[in-house]
Amino acid sequence: MKRSLCLLLLLALALILPGCGGGGGGGSAAGGYYSSYSPQASPTVTPTPPVWSGTSKFGCGGPESSDFQSLVALGVHRKRVAISIFPSGSFTFDFLDSQVTANQAYSILTYFIIDPNRTGSTWVSSSTFSSALGTIVERYDGDGVNDMPGLLYPLQDFEICNEIDTQSTRWSGFTDAMYLDFMEKCFAAVKSASPGARLFAGALSQPPVGNNNKTFDRLVQNGGTPYFDAISYHDYQYLLEMDSLQAYLASRNLLSKPVYITEADMSVEYNTSPQPTFTEQANMLIKSYAYALANSNIKTIIVTELQALSTQPAKLQWAALLDLSGTKRPSFYACGKLIEKVDNFTESGLFSAGTGITCVRFVANNRTVYILWAAAAAQAMIPTSAPRVRVTPVVPDGNGQFTSTEITASAGYATVPASSTASYVEEVVP
Repeated sequence: MKRSLCLLLLLALALILPGCGGGGGGGSAAGGYYSSYSPQASPTVTPTPPVWSGTSKFGCGGPESSDFQSLVALGVHRKRVAISIFPSGSFTFDFLDSQVTANQAYSILTYFIIDPNRTGSTWVSSSTFSSALGTIVERYDGDGVNDMPGLLYPLQDFEICNEIDTQSTRWSGFTDAMYLDFMEKCFAAVKSASPGARLFAGALSQPPVGNNNKTFDRLVQNGGTPYFDAISYHDYQYLLEMDSLQAYLASRNLLSKPVYITEADMSVEYNTSPQPTFTEQANMLIKSYAYALANSNIKTIIVTELQALSTQPAKLQWAALLDLSGTKRPSFYACGKLIEKVDNFTESGLFSAGTGITCVRFVANNRTVYILWAAAAAQAMIPTSAPRVRVTPVVPDGNGQFTSTEITASAGYATVPASSTASYVEEVVP
């Protein structure tokens, strides 16, 4: 009863209280290419009264993504934040509190990445680490006990061991047996602090098949499946290797575990020849996100990076939604349109619209939205009870605008041209 009452009070406050931003600190995330984070800038627009956004499917960036004006325009409601716990186990909440406070002012939920770290060759112990993690979970779970002052939303998603690879230099000395021990102790600590919180296994960077990192697979084979609620996944190429991931999860009886794609962009495509234009990149990105979300176990997609940073490799700069100067690329407008069309969807899945056509059907806000494309020109058959459907390419024009056309239906179907550029198809409602 106490927990329910506290949550109701927190949600009521969320409707009337704006937040504020600030702070700074360090950690590691985002594909392993950050060794530290710069201080987060103060919000650049006046915060609007937060609204509960727990059903949103989309997020973008981490602490370095401090352009809240662009995040609000994009329509995302999730961001990453990461810290490391060293052998002493000591840490302060200053950095995490500043991130949570800034994020919640814009109705953005925080996804936590808590990594074990070492001093020299000595890793933090599993007992020390799990104790620290339990304290962090307790501070942000919104149950009214030892919560962060001013917390507006219960925060429930906690990942440990981001992109762990026990064969790599970064994780030297951290064994598979240690990983299993950490997961077991951390799972118990998370559930003790907040039974509704979710523990994620360390993010997979690509499916653990072939020559890819097999640390996660060894965790599963060693009996670790009961010790994580959900799976974090990273991928950076067209269609996000989704078929391979789903086949692997099926082979290990893991399809019932929710999957959050916590980093996703097209940076691998940077090295293809010819290199895709930014418009082509946007088209690939939306097709990839739609194709992933057709799978019922894919619950969230967080774009890897909002804005290009000079400290990043060239391919990551190329894949960001904003360039180095903050100018919006076609991918920014394309992602914003996808979020506008399908966020908070209640149904999704592949739909048979014709030979050679890939079509994903979403039901969002009591409306059906199809996203379809084909490798070669084709005609898609889309069922409709309306006299006309509206067709909108998923990529904008040079001004960031989207142009739609209408097609008249006949005998309950609309015949819609499909091409390599994906399109949205929706009923025209009188």
